[in-house]
Amino acid sequence: WCGARHDEQMSLRILLFGTEFPPSAAGTASYAQALATGLMRAGADVRVLTQAPAGIDAATEGGDQIRRIPHTGSVLRRYWRCRQALQRELAEFQPHCLWTTNGMGTRVASLLSSTGTDPLPPMISCVRGSDITTRLPGRTPTRWFESLLHRRCYRRSAAIAVVSRALCEVAVTKGLPSKHLFLSPPAFDVSLSAGDDGATERSSTTILTVARLQRQKRIDVLLRALANVRVRHQQVRLVIVGDGPQLERLQKLAVDLDLQSHVEFGGPLEPRSAELFKRYREAAFFALASVGEGMGNVFIEAGAFGLATIGCDDGGTPDVVQHEKTGLLVPPDNEDALAAALDRLLGEAELRQRLGAQARTWIADHFSIETLGKTSYQIAQQVVAGSYRGGDWRREDD
Repeated sequence: WCGARHDEQMSLRILLFGTEFPPSAAGTASYAQALATGLMRAGADVRVLTQAPAGIDAATEGGDQIRRIPHTGSVLRRYWRCRQALQRELAEFQPHCLWTTNGMGTRVASLLSSTGTDPLPPMISCVRGSDITTRLPGRTPTRWFESLLHRRCYRRSAAIAVVSRALCEVAVTKGLPSKHLFLSPPAFDVSLSAGDDGATERSSTTILTVARLQRQKRIDVLLRALANVRVRHQQVRLVIVGDGPQLERLQKLAVDLDLQSHVEFGGPLEPRSAELFKRYREAAFFALASVGEGMGNVFIEAGAFGLATIGCDDGGTPDVVQHEKTGLLVPPDNEDALAAALDRLLGEAELRQRLGAQARTWIADHFSIETLGKTSYQIAQQVVAGSYRGGDWRREDD
């Protein structure tokens, strides 16, 4: 999973700790894997401590670089097991730096205790999404208690890795110190999108979306916008990859809008699979009207495959989708504006190609595993040396 190590002697031991890691399909799992791979390629000695998915034997899955904690469905037992495993790993691996990669990992790390003879290493914690938007403060007694754990870990952290500029702004309003924040977005192995350019013919009328089918993703808004443009583009086809609680409702809506012959519900596909990559290579462009995204991995993947993208000017999406440069941004929940953007990309092949080519370059320069690894290793070095002074996360127009 990590690729080739750097040729130079490794100077830092970094322990990445979170409860999601592949084969989990969670966004934080993909982030943890990309971070581990990037740090190793940059020259770090990395170990990953994570929870084993249900049905996987923690004793046999992982090896030297990935240590898995036995799965349990009990929340309290999970906290206890994870804390015990983290303490053992710190004692054995003796990392120069501990880096949490998801909300549960951050909360468990807050439970660590330090002694005079066994001090804790400097810590980098994270802000990935709901860990701060809905858990700080929590709206239920359990979430309220968890918010205390989050705040305790953030106070102890020398630096805090945040997925997007929008979440940095939320974090500051929730009381996190601005000077401790730095951007640490998802990353993609761009070598996976290289290769058979031109071997797979793109359909000029196929729109792709990849998402869990839940309310936040606003697939219903996309379907209504599609019904609007179908009159002018009678061959248009929307491929929806994903599954979720709104599947039946969305299928019924497609029927009600008379879109049966224009919409394909393709079902779920494994993350980073050949089948998913084939969908990216076949589409004319990518569209997803989701709101409140910390940072949408699918926008990064689509751009890496040279697709122009349409997204909402909301959350972390504008960090990836540059309006009129790599794609088009529309206001949230505005199906008329979304329809206009769809209409434009369907009708202008040259625009699609230009935006797609620029998207590929943008992703390679800013969201590659190498970029994530290099910047992350530099920050870890500063944290270990005690010289970290904060990242530059504010927008140019702030």
